[in-house]
Amino acid sequence: MRDNIKLIIKGFIIGLGKILPGVSGAVLAMMLNVYEPTLKVISNLKNNLYYNLKFLMLLGLGGIISIVFGSNLLLFFLDKFYIQTMFLFIGIIIGGIKGIVRETQGVKFKEILIAVIIVTIFCLLSFLPTDIYYNSSNNIFICFISGILDAFASIVPGVSGTILLTLIGTYKPILKAFAGILDFNLLSNNLLILFPFFIGFLFGAYFISKFLNYAFKRYKTISYSCIVGFIIISILMLIIKMDIFNFSFLQILISCLFGIIGLFISKKINI
Repeated sequence: MRDNIKLIIKGFIIGLGKILPGVSGAVLAMMLNVYEPTLKVISNLKNNLYYNLKFLMLLGLGGIISIVFGSNLLLFFLDKFYIQTMFLFIGIIIGGIKGIVRETQGVKFKEILIAVIIVTIFCLLSFLPTDIYYNSSNNIFICFISGILDAFASIVPGVSGTILLTLIGTYKPILKAFAGILDFNLLSNNLLILFPFFIGFLFGAYFISKFLNYAFKRYKTISYSCIVGFIIISILMLIIKMDIFNFSFLQILISCLFGIIGLFISKKINI
């Protein structure tokens, strides 16, 4: 029971990371020690089907709860306590980095160079323009593609799903559909958006997980070196975007305390 609750909490935190601007849900999954296990579960779903489905359902339940019920709460905290909220997530990210770094022991210069190139390519996606908006939310095919893109961003660390969905004009409609899923007056419209999105997400998650699971088996050191790179870049980008020099010393001090709380949370749920 305790492990099940932890898995739901981890899913909840990852879900918040998916809707928090600049935070990669995949990076949080790594920090919470569920990234590689999730890849293995999805890639080998038929093997030990009961356990795999239970794992995905508990993790997914936490994610759905955070997206449906946590969106407004998160927006409130970002509006009222922006820097404290961001430091809390930075603390969670830092809390799990030790175990990831341990997996890179014995890395060679060539592998480091390959990892740097891969991380650089994916980080460039973060600088794509995000002011393009097409009114295509009711297009079933576009919503299906959005699901695939969100699966890609959810699984590949360092890539923001919010950016990819904004580029094709479906970020706001999909977020509103999730937030209003309990509004029965809009149920049919929301399902036209969410159902193809969900199918696309499952389709993308399965095949992308297959590929990355192979990469972890065949190129483990390079894969973990890339992860370390993504983590470092994610932390730096979050700090840069916060522009901490616009906050008072007291606000920064309190935020550091929230970072320590995040560190404690990460350590606690990874026991």
